[in-house]
Amino acid sequence: MEEALARGYRNIILLRLNEVDRQVSLELARMTNAWGPEEARGVYQAVKEGRRSLPPLNLPRMRVQAEADAARLGHLVRLFMTARQEPNMVFFEDLYTGDVVKRCQAFRRLAASVGIPKADTLHDAVFRTAAVENSQDSAQMLPHLSNYAQAVSALRQIVS
Repeated sequence: MEEALARGYRNIILLRLNEVDRQVSLELARMTNAWGPEEARGVYQAVKEGRRSLPPLNLPRMRVQAEADAARLGHLVRLFMTARQEPNMVFFEDLYTGDVVKRCQAFRRLAASVGIPKADTLHDAVFRTAAVENSQDSAQMLPHLSNYAQAVSALRQIVS
């Protein structure tokens, strides 16, 4: 942290407001080995067509992961505080959900915060793809997870 700050590096801490959704998405990626939209496309199609089934979510591993992630985030914030630096926290939901205009504005602010002024127009193809078109859409797999409701209930108790 000290080295990065000394070199003038900018930081972004990307968080999800909905920790339960984040943990389910992470576990789904682990189970399917689909870590992005390209990988997910084929896997998710196979699940929807019945050519592949998903095992139940690994609740013990998710519980350990949620607790470890909370501890890591606390440690990271402490590092920033010790360095008397304000972390640049950005929320997934602001970038990838809701009104497209607001999402684009959030991407513009994010880009500007790290010194990328080009991302100022929705007509920039890379910017548009990142803000609007490139989604893994893990939610489409939820009906295929046999213990999804149980996982949500268990995780809510941990993250509340």
